[in-house]
Amino acid sequence: MKKARIVLTLPAETDYIPVSQNAVRVFAGQCGFEESQANLIALALEESFIYALEMGYEGIQGEIRITISSTSTGLKIDTYSNGLPLNPDQLPAYSPKSALKNQDLHGLSFFLVKKLMDRVSFSVLQNGQRELTMLKHLPLDDNKCPPGAAQPCKNKKAVKLKARSDKEIHHRIRLAVPEDAEEIARVALLSHGSILFNEDIYYPARVKEMIESYQMVSVVAVTEDNVLFGHGALVSLGQNKLVEELTYGFINPEFRGSEVVSEIARFLMDNALNRGIHAIQALSVTSHIHSQKAIKKYGFIETALLLVTSTGASNWKKNETSEPDRIGNLLQVKYLGNIKSSVLFVPSRHQQIIQDIYTCVGGNIHFSTQEQNPVTIPNESNILSESNLIEGWGVICVLEYGRDVEKKVQEIVHEAIKLGLVAIHLLLPMDTPATPYFASVFEAKGFFFAGVGPGDDAREYFALQYITRDMEYDSIHVVEGMGQRIKDYVIECGKNAIKTYASSIRQPSV
Repeated sequence: MKKARIVLTLPAETDYIPVSQNAVRVFAGQCGFEESQANLIALALEESFIYALEMGYEGIQGEIRITISSTSTGLKIDTYSNGLPLNPDQLPAYSPKSALKNQDLHGLSFFLVKKLMDRVSFSVLQNGQRELTMLKHLPLDDNKCPPGAAQPCKNKKAVKLKARSDKEIHHRIRLAVPEDAEEIARVALLSHGSILFNEDIYYPARVKEMIESYQMVSVVAVTEDNVLFGHGALVSLGQNKLVEELTYGFINPEFRGSEVVSEIARFLMDNALNRGIHAIQALSVTSHIHSQKAIKKYGFIETALLLVTSTGASNWKKNETSEPDRIGNLLQVKYLGNIKSSVLFVPSRHQQIIQDIYTCVGGNIHFSTQEQNPVTIPNESNILSESNLIEGWGVICVLEYGRDVEKKVQEIVHEAIKLGLVAIHLLLPMDTPATPYFASVFEAKGFFFAGVGPGDDAREYFALQYITRDMEYDSIHVVEGMGQRIKDYVIECGKNAIKTYASSIRQPSV
């Protein structure tokens, strides 16, 4: 399928819902979705349309603009409206129990949208428009994909390469081109034998689109005969494109033990520096310490430990009845530019470990435990939230505090739990004296310390986490040094949170 996009501008009336549904059904079919899946996507669009109407339009003068576009993973739907500039988390969340008992259906449309789509995010744009973004991924099982759909690579044998000593491997490192996509996907699966990364990397068509659209800076290692045998990439973490994630690193097993991986990593870091990237981060699994050690030698510093964030590796034909094990991620960061804030406002009880982390990072940073009285904060807060239903995590990022911040976070957390999310991360900006106060507020409700790190806007954030399942701390493995220090500290904070607020772990009172 060629790159495509449909833009609809429709009156804000229910009579026009079928028009948008017909368009998305046809588009989904061309993207490779089966009819049953296309119908579910159309239902999600209908609910998002109804949700926009519920937010208040001025009669027939109101309009809804809908953009449907293909992505490297399937399709994306953006809806724009000029209704009330209220975030979904400001409104009463849908409760199945309340619906059954009191016929209370408030929030049902937004609840269904999140259930039907893989990823949903909401934001209020600078012009006051409301933007709702929905993503749906194609299925991984290629036996269920109709002809013409984006297919995962087959686990064929890659070109047989004769293993040689490092000095005898004549190769070069270069930026990937779209024509490399099929071989990149094949070597990824050959290297792992199972799905370890985001699923995009195993689909040649998706890899090709990510390279073409600059969603990913992809680097490959090729032999003198132009046989691809190694890969690494940087992926932007947000719209600001100031912080990127180092990921998708793998090598043909025939060449393991060579220094090619280090060459790829250095190439990527030089590339990021030349492009003015503020920082690079890596999320290393805690099921073993090998990837953590590999990242650490490039000057990355451990700054946070995110518990049960990722699902374990799953096979292409995984057993659908068994829930995969969950693993944590150790956040490791390398700053390419100076930290923007010279003063960071931190909770006094966490000041020592935060100060120790930034001592390892370097830079002239001062720490303050000054707390801003929330009475002086404006009424409206600015919060971004995102959830990944496939991987089971959610992120709440506070950009600006308001008197309503507690209520907003409360409703997002309740909604996340209803959707079955296992890990919820709360990011609080450390360049404002309100953070020490609100950190205490949220820790009193069951959140606990995760660490610190840069956001995509290059601000430094204090990270808390909320876990909705029992923890097995013995399965967490980290490198010695700051990584071990953070692990011990996080475990202590987590145990204290569970001990003190055991009753709120499943039913938070934030």
